[in-house]
Amino acid sequence: METKIGNIIYVSPSEDYKDQFYDMKEESYAINEDVSIYGLDDENKYKELIKYPEYIPSSPYWMIDTQRNKIIGALTIRHCLRSSEDKNGHLFLVIRPSERGKGFGRQAIGFGINKCDELGITEPLLETYTENKAAIKALDEAGCILLREYDENNQARKTYTTRITTKN
Repeated sequence: METKIGNIIYVSPSEDYKDQFYDMKEESYAINEDVSIYGLDDENKYKELIKYPEYIPSSPYWMIDTQRNKIIGALTIRHCLRSSEDKNGHLFLVIRPSERGKGFGRQAIGFGINKCDELGITEPLLETYTENKAAIKALDEAGCILLREYDENNQARKTYTTRITTKN
């Protein structure tokens, strides 16, 4: 299934964009970013990603700029959390380093929140590291509300939410 917002389409991971996804990963390596978030250390993990066998039901999307035919990010919407102690949140978002600061994060958060509404998630949780100023800006601009700040393994983190009002 595919959703289009402006020039960006949200598509399920597939072999069609494999090379571009690896390019995005390499771009993150180049700026010393932890690419374990991509979960793509080898070919087998890539194959798992496109099949997406997950312990928690989730919907992965790749963000494709249709004018440039280029992956600009990846978004995963977790349909539920493992427990009330789960600190990963409902939305997991990565924007390609060269595409940051262009509003794609804010757009993806909006898209993700709408999908959460469709799934019946009325107060989705979104997590970020305190040092990730771009993510905090995108969350603020998307109207998210800071719930808490905490430290885990010497890394400061923030949890946000948004209250979804379903249209009747």
